[in-house]
Amino acid sequence: MKGTAPSGGAAMRRLAATAILALAVSCAARAATPAPLARLATEQEAYDGRLVRTEGVVVAIAGTAGQHFVLEDASANRVRLLPDDIAQDHAGQAVTVVGGFRFHPDRGRELTIDDIAPLSPP
Repeated sequence: MKGTAPSGGAAMRRLAATAILALAVSCAARAATPAPLARLATEQEAYDGRLVRTEGVVVAIAGTAGQHFVLEDASANRVRLLPDDIAQDHAGQAVTVVGGFRFHPDRGRELTIDDIAPLSPP
């Protein structure tokens, strides 16, 4: 019929397509900058507040304030991973992490995990 509203199925497909497009635009706007741990350690101010992609091994560190987790490379460059409950699931694994990098003069380097995945074997 001419002039009638689209069926429920058509409206849902249109809504789903719009949501997928919005997600793709959002992801493209937040493209992660590749940043090896050595660069994050030596150029921390330059990466502060940026979304980065880096690789390393998740290591558990026991301290007086309890256990926390860092991402570490072969040269012992480290960045603390947050939140702990996500990082602990990958302890001992070589991973790629995408997340928001922050440098705090009093606390050091921190990476808030947006995505974490095991590295593929070479």
